[in-house]
Amino acid sequence: MTAPSVGDAIHGELRDELVGAMQRVPVLAGLDLTLRPLSGGITNRNFLVSAPGTDDRWVIRLAGNDTHLLGISREVEHAATVAAAGIGVGPEVTAFIRPEGYLVTRFIVGSAVSDEAVHRPETLRRVADSLRRIHDGPAIPGLFVPFRIVEAYRAASPKQPHAASSSRSSQTRSSSGLATTTCSTRTSSTMGPGSGSSTGNTLGWATRSSILAISRSITS
Repeated sequence: MTAPSVGDAIHGELRDELVGAMQRVPVLAGLDLTLRPLSGGITNRNFLVSAPGTDDRWVIRLAGNDTHLLGISREVEHAATVAAAGIGVGPEVTAFIRPEGYLVTRFIVGSAVSDEAVHRPETLRRVADSLRRIHDGPAIPGLFVPFRIVEAYRAASPKQPHAASSSRSSQTRSSSGLATTTCSTRTSSTMGPGSGSSTGNTLGWATRSSILAISRSITS
């Protein structure tokens, strides 16, 4: 696992839009906010937020374009992130800014977990503990059925002129859709749990939450 990198401070229309939205959050209102892009992620854009006069840092996440087509609900994602924070496997949620759907969480300082460390007994125990807390925690209020999403992709795709080509193309689209759906579920967990059923979402949530828990333990 590679730790995300932080880019240079952003300026211009996007920065003004995000800062304007964050001024509606009491803990951030009135602060001179600096935003720097964080690397990683597939469907989302994440920015590290800081301000002079405080050591606190936050992360604001923007949903990618048309991610609702992947079956991702940002409202469910927010609820799941709050639940993850409540059981100690995710960052504290500072705000969920509506109607934009921006998720603001506390920034967690951690380090990447090496392939070697992943196989150590103590690391596996931490992963198991995180998984246990997740499954013992509150239910996630959402439903995500990957196979139905793939079927929707196929139905929405243009029909091919020849039956044979259509059959091969549909198979390709279905495989591609499944891969995209799986990735989007896990990507929704980049800063916390994504939307999903107990099967689809728990996979992404458990994976990311376990890494977060490990990183917090390593740095503490």
